[in-house]
Amino acid sequence: DVRPLAYRAIFLLNKEAVRGILPATIDHYRRAIDIFLVTPGMPEDIRELGIEHVESFIVGLRRHRTKQNRPLKPGAIATYQRAVWTWLRWLYDRDLLQVDYSRKVDRVRVEAASVTRRTATADIRRELLIQAKDTGFPIFNQQQYYEVLHES
Repeated sequence: DVRPLAYRAIFLLNKEAVRGILPATIDHYRRAIDIFLVTPGMPEDIRELGIEHVESFIVGLRRHRTKQNRPLKPGAIATYQRAVWTWLRWLYDRDLLQVDYSRKVDRVRVEAASVTRRTATADIRRELLIQAKDTGFPIFNQQQYYEVLHES
């Protein structure tokens, strides 16, 4: 069977069984690969997959509009791409593809300025440490304690 969906299923089983990947990650791989497979012009035979299909996938993500009619953010595009590139590399490693397309098409770059970091103020970090100490519940490992203390 050379249908892409069959290889998607085998890939997901491999990731879940052999690699011990979490169910949420498996679902993300499934969603990303499904989006890839509905790219217009996608071949029914995995062996006919070409660089043009991979590039069309990226173009489709860049053109996609959310329910709020906004384009996908570069971080979202990169996340979908990373999952599909993992699958393409897996196909290549098993000699199902002649070319490792994950190395032929550049990854979407996310500028540091476009990444939103969640940060806590020094007061919030201090309060977290007090709560952890008072409850005796180790919500942080030792390295995290050092990081929180260093940033406070």
